[in-house]
Amino acid sequence: MTSLPATALLPNQIVLDARPADLNGDGLQDLLVTGTQGQPFYDGWYVQVLLNQGNRQFSDATAQLMAPADAMGGTPGTSAGAPWGMWIKPLDFNRDGFTDFTVEYNGGQITATTPLVWLNDGTGHFSTLNAGDLGAGGELWRIGGNHWTEMAQGPGIVTMQSYDGSGGLIVTGIMPATAFPLTPDSGLARTGSAAADRLRGGDGADTLAGQGGTDTAVYFGNRSDFTISRAASGDVTVQRTTAPTDIDTLRQVERLEFRDGNLALDLDGAAGQVARILGAVFGPAAVGNREYAGIGLSLADQGASGLDLMQLALQVRLGAPSNEAVVRLLYENVVGSPPPDGDLQHFKSLLDHGTYSQAGLGLMAAGTQYLADRIDLVELVAQGLPYQPAA
Repeated sequence: MTSLPATALLPNQIVLDARPADLNGDGLQDLLVTGTQGQPFYDGWYVQVLLNQGNRQFSDATAQLMAPADAMGGTPGTSAGAPWGMWIKPLDFNRDGFTDFTVEYNGGQITATTPLVWLNDGTGHFSTLNAGDLGAGGELWRIGGNHWTEMAQGPGIVTMQSYDGSGGLIVTGIMPATAFPLTPDSGLARTGSAAADRLRGGDGADTLAGQGGTDTAVYFGNRSDFTISRAASGDVTVQRTTAPTDIDTLRQVERLEFRDGNLALDLDGAAGQVARILGAVFGPAAVGNREYAGIGLSLADQGASGLDLMQLALQVRLGAPSNEAVVRLLYENVVGSPPPDGDLQHFKSLLDHGTYSQAGLGLMAAGTQYLADRIDLVELVAQGLPYQPAA
C-alpha cells in the first residue's frame, strides 16, 4: 500500500477524484487529485499534483508547479459557499503535446475567476484558464459543472439532461472552447530547468533553451517534414518545410522527438561517444542502427562511462575475446582493412603488457579521425544521430 501526502491547503481534506498522467515527461505516471475540505463540510476546492518518484513514492509538488490561487478556492476552516472539485480529467486541452487537466465542480457558485483548465507549459508547470476566459456570465454554471470533451474543433462542453417529457437522455447544448487559440502564439521563448525537460514551441519562430539536463524538443510531424541545420555558435535551427516562417532556434537541447523517430544532437557528448563506439565495435553501418543507438544513449544518460559502454559493446560483439581478436576487430572497423602483422603485434603488445585495457584501447581507436571519417561524423553533427528510445 502506498501512502500519499495530504494537501497542505485545506484542513480535513476529502479526496473526491484522482487520475494518473505523466505530467513532466519522465515516463512515470504522476497523480492529479481534487477534492474539498471536511470542516466546514464540502466547502471549497483544491487540486494536488503528486509527482511519481519511483518505487511507489510520490511527492507533493503543487506549490512549485502553480500559483497558490490556482491550487485552492474557498477559505480554510470557514464556510464560504465555494464549490468543490468533483472530478479531475487529464487531457491535451490546447493540443500542444503536453498533458493539461480540467476540474468539474459541484456545489457552490462558479464565478468568472474560478479556474477550469490548467495548461502545462511542457515542464510540468501550470497556468490556468478561468471560467470567464471560456464563456459568458450566464453560461458559467454549465462550463464549470460538466466534463470537457474532445471535438473536431477543439475541447468543448456537451450537456446531457433527462427530465419529465424529454423522452430520455438528450443533448441540450454544445459549447466549443473558442475564446483562446488552440495553438500557442509564435515568438515563444521556452526555457527549461536543470533537469531533463521536454520543450515545444508554437507556430512561427520560437526559441527553446534547455539549460541543464538532457532536454528534448518535441515536434508533431515526421522527420521528413523538417529541415535541420547547425550554426557555428552551436545553435540548431529546425524549420518546417511547409511553413517557411516556422523556424525554431534550439540552445542546449540535446534531443529531438518526431512522430516517426528521434534524433540525438549532442554529438560533442553522449551521442558522439555512442556513435563512435558503435562504429568501432560493430562497424560504420551500425551507426544507423536506431535500436543500438537508443540502448547506448539510455545507458549514457543513466551515467555509464565511455569505458563502461565500450566494455559492454565488446562483450556483446565478441563475448570473452582474446587480445588479438580485439585488435583485429577494432583495426578493421576503424581503418577499413585487416591489420598488417606489424600493427597487429604492436597493439596486441599494448594489451598484453597492460598499457591499455581492451575497453581503453577501444576508446582510443574510436576517438581517431580514421573512425570519424568512416562514420561521417561531420554529417552526424549537422543532422543528428537517429535513435529509438530504449524501452
